[in-house]
Amino acid sequence: MKTKWISIKRLKMHEFDTTLRRMNPCEQNWLRKLEILCDLENKAILQLVKFCGQILAAYLIVTSLRENNLLSISLFQIKASVPVAYFLSVTSFLFLLLIIAFNQLSVAMSLRVRHGAKLALPGFSVEVLRQLKGYSENSLGIPLFLNSFIKEKFPISNFLNTALLMVIFSLSIPFFVFGGFVLNEQLVISFDAEANILERISCGFGAISITLSMMYLLLFHIPFPVKKDAKSIRWGVLWYLAPVEGHPREAEWLDEPNTK
Repeated sequence: MKTKWISIKRLKMHEFDTTLRRMNPCEQNWLRKLEILCDLENKAILQLVKFCGQILAAYLIVTSLRENNLLSISLFQIKASVPVAYFLSVTSFLFLLLIIAFNQLSVAMSLRVRHGAKLALPGFSVEVLRQLKGYSENSLGIPLFLNSFIKEKFPISNFLNTALLMVIFSLSIPFFVFGGFVLNEQLVISFDAEANILERISCGFGAISITLSMMYLLLFHIPFPVKKDAKSIRWGVLWYLAPVEGHPREAEWLDEPNTK
């Protein structure tokens, strides 16, 4: 049997389609499903922007208020301080939430693009429809169009689309750099013999959190080899579909209790 390679992202997309289909058959209307996916995508974007803003604020706090291993702020002759190690640990958790939000957006956007491609009509644009429905504000300004009657002599639209993707990708670079900054600061404190033991432990867990968050992002999208679960297919699906007297191969399956 040929080995199949499937990513967790692809499994989540399949899970969404199956759940929506079983929950309400009426939701299978093409337009209604597009509206659901657009709404999920917009919510994921807002959530991602929120966590990006929080991480940016954390960076500004660390770089402007840090005094050695303390974060200090003075207000009306009152000075308050907190160990920077604890603040960095909380910031590490924000990176995990950021990655989860990004994965959510990745799945929702892929589902929306795939579903939109199912309806192909001459002169019909799913992106324009999204703007007319209020789910997009910039569709008319994006150089992506469908026109079977003309062909560009120069690939201007492809160039502009590539440039747009590069600009969007470049916006994520500062957050990866800040992630490296936080990771490095936590490692420094973790191996600092003069630091408090609780601060060193806190930074150690924070460094592990950021490292696992980066692995989480990669492993969520990278396809891995999978195989069929014969036991679940037999007893979770085929057995329930069999007649009242049982599946005709039930005795044979019982003779193979260790089949995986």
